[in-house]
Amino acid sequence: MSIKIPWQEPKNRAIIFILFGFASLLESIIVLYATYLFPINSIYIYIFESLGVTLFLTGIEILFAQIIHSLRLYLWQKKAAKKKVRLKKVSINWSIFYGAGISLGLYIVFYFIFSYYLLDPFALINFPIYGKFALIQILSGIVAVIIVAIFDSLLPQSKMPD
Repeated sequence: MSIKIPWQEPKNRAIIFILFGFASLLESIIVLYATYLFPINSIYIYIFESLGVTLFLTGIEILFAQIIHSLRLYLWQKKAAKKKVRLKKVSINWSIFYGAGISLGLYIVFYFIFSYYLLDPFALINFPIYGKFALIQILSGIVAVIIVAIFDSLLPQSKMPD
């Protein structure tokens, strides 16, 4: 299991809002892309679906940031044990932003993969078009969470540094 980042610190709490901004920026790009592909007449579907996915993406970013931080700590400890010298501390901020970038990249890749297959006119014929839009976002989020869980289970155990 990954090492928890201390989110109670004011600096780290402010980073959560930055992550929320990254997720909302990505979601606004997806909504702009989807307005040309999905002829949806209701703005409420775009607003509520996007708000839910933005919160979901922020959670994925936080989980993946903890995984990246644990991995960087493990590699730092391994290098310190090998060289027998004191190395520079691992930066939590860079771990958070690496994790956020990787998780948003995973989400966008799966979003475009699922949108390519579900935009086929014969795929899910009796399914309404706004349902396909919601289904694409939900499926890509679920796959991203599964990948985060797999990375977390494969992560080697590391201890908190002194």
